[in-house]
Amino acid sequence: MEDSEVFPEGALGEKPGGGNISTYKELCGIANEMGQPDLIYKFMDLANHQASLNSKRGAAFGFARIAKQAGDALKPHLRELVPKLVRYQYDPNKRIQDAMGHIWRALVSEPKKTTDEFFDEIMEDLLTQAGSRLWRSREASCLALGDVIQGRKYSEVGKYLERIWTMAFRGIDDIKETVRLAGESLCRAVSSLTLRLCDTSLTPEADAKAAMAIVLPFLLSKGIMSSVSDIRRVSLNAVMKLVKGAGPAIRPQLSDLVYCMLESLSSLEDQRLNYAELHAERAGISTEKLENLRVAVAKDSPMWDTLDLCLRHVDVPTLEALVPRLIQLVRSGVGLNTRVGVAKFISQLAQRVGSDIRPQSGALLKSLFAAVKAEKSPAVRRAFAGSCGAVAKYAGEAQVGWLLREAAALYTAEGADKDSQLASALVLEQVSLQASEIFKGHSTLVLPLAFIARFDEEKDVSSKFQEIWEENTSGGAALLLYMSEIMVFLKEGLPSSSWPQKKKTAKATAYLAEKAGESLGTNVPQLLTDLLAELPGRLWEVLKAFKDKDLMKVVVPHLVGECSVKPPSKKVTDVTAEKEVVTFEPNFLSIVNSECFLHDMLISYSICRDFSHSLIRLMMTEPDEPKETAPPYEKMLSCLAAALEGASPESTLATGKEVTTALVATLGQGHLWPVKLSSLTTIRGFLGRLKIVLSMPNKDSEQNYLCVKLWLEDLLPLVMDSITEVKVLQVHSAALESLVDILEVGNSGPGLDKALLGTVERRLQDAQVVEKNAAAKALIVKGLGMLNNIALPMQE
Repeated sequence: MEDSEVFPEGALGEKPGGGNISTYKELCGIANEMGQPDLIYKFMDLANHQASLNSKRGAAFGFARIAKQAGDALKPHLRELVPKLVRYQYDPNKRIQDAMGHIWRALVSEPKKTTDEFFDEIMEDLLTQAGSRLWRSREASCLALGDVIQGRKYSEVGKYLERIWTMAFRGIDDIKETVRLAGESLCRAVSSLTLRLCDTSLTPEADAKAAMAIVLPFLLSKGIMSSVSDIRRVSLNAVMKLVKGAGPAIRPQLSDLVYCMLESLSSLEDQRLNYAELHAERAGISTEKLENLRVAVAKDSPMWDTLDLCLRHVDVPTLEALVPRLIQLVRSGVGLNTRVGVAKFISQLAQRVGSDIRPQSGALLKSLFAAVKAEKSPAVRRAFAGSCGAVAKYAGEAQVGWLLREAAALYTAEGADKDSQLASALVLEQVSLQASEIFKGHSTLVLPLAFIARFDEEKDVSSKFQEIWEENTSGGAALLLYMSEIMVFLKEGLPSSSWPQKKKTAKATAYLAEKAGESLGTNVPQLLTDLLAELPGRLWEVLKAFKDKDLMKVVVPHLVGECSVKPPSKKVTDVTAEKEVVTFEPNFLSIVNSECFLHDMLISYSICRDFSHSLIRLMMTEPDEPKETAPPYEKMLSCLAAALEGASPESTLATGKEVTTALVATLGQGHLWPVKLSSLTTIRGFLGRLKIVLSMPNKDSEQNYLCVKLWLEDLLPLVMDSITEVKVLQVHSAALESLVDILEVGNSGPGLDKALLGTVERRLQDAQVVEKNAAAKALIVKGLGMLNNIALPMQE
């Protein structure tokens, strides 16, 4: 047995040591030498196959001669013989093909008739052998199937369609290349057959629908969703061609087809794009731009082309089955392209079917709005909001009203974040653009909100509401039209616990007061009451809005009162607000009171307390006071300078003594240089107002000169002390400039004490010797020149 011949000599080449391999013993030896004894089973399998081939070739030609002589004796065996003869005619071995061809021609006089007669037996054998473990059988069966099914009717191949597609897919995923090529050939053949059977112009409609019902679900579930790229490619091409050619026959399968195509937008996307988005931030790429790129690529895919074709065949019965699948995908769809895709498809669907979508509009709007609220991706959120607008155009009044109320409530909800507010803005904007007629009926709900929200701190949000307001209003007239509704929002927003809400409402109030002006009418008292109620808290720019004299008379005392009763560390905001009010209107002091706001602020405040003493006391606080309670000197001096800038001559004279006292207090020793710099700056403003006072004719000019002389002599020594602070150039220069201004005012009439002037001259001469800064030295020279021309003190 060991020496029995298994292969013809030389069929498997030579042994490693020389000589041919042909006996069982030699097969065992070569397997052991390779270190893989189990290979003997592979060799024996090859041996049996070789023996089978030899016997088939040998018997074939003899069988052909016998067949000619046997004649009718073989007919009872044709049912078993014909399927095998058909398959062997496509065998990869050329000799076997020739041999079986001789038998076929000898045995069958009418090949087409015989094939038709035994078609079922042939199909069963080929489909079975297409899954054989022998690659020869798989390859031959695929090639034979491709030829046998050509030109067949649905009645002949209908029951085999799914199995043919299954074997075709197995073929193109085979491990052997020649089998894969045969599988691709079978795929082309079955695709052509399927397209013809599903085309209503070439096949009866009933047969076309039946064929579609078999093939399309199979392609969608087993083909497009396959993990093999070649199978997905073939399936997609087949589905696209089916949709193009099937026409109305596609409608029963339309909902499944659309659902699968939308899911495929993400599942078949190039995974490199998904990877890039996950690492976009690390690579410095904008995530939103990358999302837009992915969506643009998906729109050029075969799946999206198929969806466009599907839209052409949607009718009312189809719509009833399609909408629930779309809603399901809106709620549970995964992937950027799938979610954007379903939103875009719903928009296009609404545009195509028009009012036919109204019965389903309520369910669609609810699911779409929920998706907008929950979505984090900007691209997906925009797409769903666009779908809301498209569906709202054809929805009923009640459904659109519900949507607008929900969107408005989403913005005004307590604790609403940026995403929620942006979602609200997107939905309202899209409804106003795409369903403008219905939107107008709800303008009293949306437009007042848009007016307030256009002042939102988030630019993305405010810009959307700005567009809503501008697109649906005609300027200032809209403010009057929606005044009562706007006032409701202002009344609710001002006392809000949310600072952004307060700020937004304040800006809206300022804008409303500026644009509406006198049109505010009876709303002024209520609005003012609400504003004043917020003064004990944080103050903001809304006070700029009030140019009305009566309003200022009420607002300013409240500000002064707040400053006078709060601890020093809390005064910064209030003093800043005072400055904003003072600087907003150049003639503010004259408007508020003929005696000037400065008089109320620095002399006596009848309603609350003596504020002048409070301010002076604050400015004279010891410098070593703990920082957390230190008065806001710089802010207060800035406010004082702003008040002086618009003061009338009468107000300046009336408050000069208190102003001088406050300036002397903040220019004294111990204060930091920023405080001294602010004080010197305020001194220059004060001296500027005094120049104006002295230049005007007045019956009390002699008394005025005397007052001004006393104020100048109080300030001059401290200014001279500040000139010696050469380490801080800003203070040094500001002190020299203040000195020059004092000498100018003194030279204009009141004069200065001669002894004091002598002291000033000596100190300036000493300073000139050591001064190195050219600009400062020029100021010293100018001051010395002015000392020679200054007027002597007035005689009593």
